[in-house]
Amino acid sequence: VLTPTYPRFLTGGDIAKIPVRVFNGTGLETEITVHLSGNNLVAILDERKKTLIIANNQEKQFEFSVQTEKAVGTVAFKLTAEGNNEKTEITTELPLRPSAPLVTRTGMAEVVANQPTIIKLPDDLLTDTSLFTLKLSPNPMLRMLGSLSYLLSYPHGCVEQTTSRLFPMLYFSDLAKMLLIGNDQQGHENEKRDDFLTQGIAKLESMMMSNGYFSYWPGGPYSNHWSSIYASHFLVEARKAGYQVSDRVYDSMLTGLRRETRQDSNHDANLERIAYACYVLAIAGQPELSTMNYLKSRNLTGAPLYQLAGALDQVGQSTRALAILPDQAPTLKGQRETGGNFKSPIRSHAIMLDILLELSPTHTSVPTLVDNLMKKLSENNRWGTTQENAFAFLALGKFSNQQAGLAYKGTVQVDNQDYATFSNQDRFFSEKDWSGVELEIKIEGEGKSYLSWTAEGVPINNKIDHFDKELEVRRRFLTESGTPFSDNRFPHGSLVVAEIMVKALNQDLDNVVVTDVLPAGFEIENPRLESRAGISWLQDQNFKPSYIDIRDDRLIFFGRFEKKKETKFFYALRAITKGKFVLPPIAAEAMYDPFSASVSSSGSIEVTSTDEN
Repeated sequence: VLTPTYPRFLTGGDIAKIPVRVFNGTGLETEITVHLSGNNLVAILDERKKTLIIANNQEKQFEFSVQTEKAVGTVAFKLTAEGNNEKTEITTELPLRPSAPLVTRTGMAEVVANQPTIIKLPDDLLTDTSLFTLKLSPNPMLRMLGSLSYLLSYPHGCVEQTTSRLFPMLYFSDLAKMLLIGNDQQGHENEKRDDFLTQGIAKLESMMMSNGYFSYWPGGPYSNHWSSIYASHFLVEARKAGYQVSDRVYDSMLTGLRRETRQDSNHDANLERIAYACYVLAIAGQPELSTMNYLKSRNLTGAPLYQLAGALDQVGQSTRALAILPDQAPTLKGQRETGGNFKSPIRSHAIMLDILLELSPTHTSVPTLVDNLMKKLSENNRWGTTQENAFAFLALGKFSNQQAGLAYKGTVQVDNQDYATFSNQDRFFSEKDWSGVELEIKIEGEGKSYLSWTAEGVPINNKIDHFDKELEVRRRFLTESGTPFSDNRFPHGSLVVAEIMVKALNQDLDNVVVTDVLPAGFEIENPRLESRAGISWLQDQNFKPSYIDIRDDRLIFFGRFEKKKETKFFYALRAITKGKFVLPPIAAEAMYDPFSASVSSSGSIEVTSTDEN
């Protein structure tokens, strides 16, 4: 019987010792030969084959040393044992993650007849990690692909972020499908989109609380009222589009929206939510007319005023709606809110534009609002937060209608060799071996072809930059007695206390996500260490994360951090695999203000035999 003990994952460049126990149950003392082999992403160090004599019903243990390539993919091991005319074989696969974070570079262009577009793709990504894509479309919204990609791939799942991923799929399915699938899956586009939306709706339904609001985190005890209104907005639109939303959840959320319209209107934040709730109730055909009439007397400004106008338009009062709006939309300034209503100037402009395009598409403010939003696009063709991207994408999507009746044909060349032809339809190309190639795209006919390219992979120069921007995060590894481990060397089997320190530098920060990625030699033993007995120096902590997400290779927690105050969080790890391992950095970011971020504490660790310490 073979019993290998592998880590849950490995990182490019790791050296690990894999213990193997061999039990002889053949009935005789036997010479047993054990052989370990791997695929091209791992090298077996020292001996690949070990031979030993084991008495009947006895067990022996030994180790193989392995080293992974600096790549991304799946490491495959095959372990065999032979003896006394019997053979046993075990195949194991482990995820191989990059030794540095993946980077994604993007570019956009417009192609017109007789003016070829030439693109030189990056050549500084590790070969085994790189993937290049080229997307072509007659739809000018392809320029927003960076925004949509950001939303669909956002790694966390509170109610706001879940809703922000779903809204674009509901309204702009053709463009969203280009991200979900490639040409090799054509014919299943609608099925994949419907599954995506159906699963998202089910997740939101599972977050409904008894008070008519949605919990902020799955299974969590509290709600963020703006996010709850936002989720209700999506579910109203989803039901209108023909998707199934349970009557229990739908009726409950309408009750929550009505409750929101009765909040104390003397607070600006409440007033903003009251206007939004009135807008969503009007879309649902359940307008709160008395509250809407009251809001008209409150001298609203900015996005809440436009949401009130949108609510009036929904109940057939378009003339009155236009009459309360200014001739020119205001230019808004201010900081992003990291909590509360998540307000930002970009989101406010997007809400204004979205409602104007429904109410009066030719309004004089429309060009100004479009220009304001486009100027705020980052170099990755997206905005800063999930809220900004979702609302801006929805508004600009309505503004940018797909070209109709224009016919063109085009060609793609790779390093002067014909690669593909295309017409005025969405096309998607993906290759792993386009490092440094030159693409030439040209068309003949009427109209424009919009293109987007991406290059994803681990940089050849994979140095990790450490920085503190409005936020500071640090990590230490402590013994059970509270002293730091020496030189990042850890005895095999030892308990390791991870101490995470977070500090907001210049202002209080809400909704900060802290991501602690583990080295392959560690496993999480206890994510809430304050509950563990026997560690006398660890006092009960005042800090309680709002949510903890535990995965095989990382612990992620979320919280609010006060200005200039060092906040510490502790959890327990176990050093379970001997070897030398890459230590990824710890990172913190304010989810609704990405300019507040910190990365630190990367390096390496070694897990050693007890007698080596």
